[in-house]
Amino acid sequence: LMEDGGVKCWGDNLYGQLGNGSMGGGYADVPGDVIGLGGKAVQVECGMQFACALLEDGRIMCWGNGGSGQLGNGVDLDLCVDWYSCIQPEPAEVVISGSAFDYLSSGYSSVCARTTDSDSEIFCWGAGLTLGGNGPDIITTSLPVLNEEAPDNITALDLKRHACSISFDGSLFCWGSNWYGQIGNGQTEQYAVWTPFEIGPFSTNPIDVSVGAYHSCVALDNGAAKCWGSNELGTLGNGEWGSDLISSTPVDVISLENDFAVSLCSGQNHTCAIMDDGSMKCWGQGSSGRLGNDIDIMTCQEWDDCIFPEPVDVLGFGPE
Repeated sequence: LMEDGGVKCWGDNLYGQLGNGSMGGGYADVPGDVIGLGGKAVQVECGMQFACALLEDGRIMCWGNGGSGQLGNGVDLDLCVDWYSCIQPEPAEVVISGSAFDYLSSGYSSVCARTTDSDSEIFCWGAGLTLGGNGPDIITTSLPVLNEEAPDNITALDLKRHACSISFDGSLFCWGSNWYGQIGNGQTEQYAVWTPFEIGPFSTNPIDVSVGAYHSCVALDNGAAKCWGSNELGTLGNGEWGSDLISSTPVDVISLENDFAVSLCSGQNHTCAIMDDGSMKCWGQGSSGRLGNDIDIMTCQEWDDCIFPEPVDVLGFGPE
């Protein structure tokens, strides 16, 4: 996201996810412009093989793979029979009448966005448990639908196969897939939690929340962080890891006593935190160099190599 409201993308473009009007393969190893946004972008979110941008006028534009309805463009999903059938290689407006948005979050194949009206309602589209519903059927739609179960007045929201949100009053809710306790409701191996479950109360209010594939983490306003879910690869940051380790309730991320976490971002099996002094720390699976701690990634040959179950410093960022 650029200062002038433009958007640049790079990487794989098989599904038109770079938004440059082309598709079908090839990689861009330098950033290129997303064309045809139709306005200034104020937020960008990337899912799996697609991306969306929130414009300053409250519209949302999406591009890339729309085979599961994740572009919100109203396409007939029955026509999405081949891998290339429902690709949109440049931005198209999310189809919704009478609502403007001021916040969005994308999961693997779904998007949820907050309306600007006084009720701050949540609309979602695509496919997945994060869209809500009463089970057992998973909602799949290419048009935004009101998530009637979503908490009111959301200030932060993050999606993967499950979702967690923070409301204005500091309440924290999670819903969606729960095989590994990532909802935080004290249960594991539960296929789905359809109704948002409130986690807490905490001693101080949550300020940011981030979810990975099978875990969730929250930053609190006293600088601490807590995580829950699968800890197979050290994703909970509590100094432990193992294939049989699961915590279905929040546990403390350790080694943050002299730091103050203000923002979180999770990948599939790791989480990173920005500190109030400008430094960064990460924990979890470190193969591919994703923790930024300058390990020799050639030594990460097995699934259990290069696991860091407590926060390590990301090099190159420091107090400013």
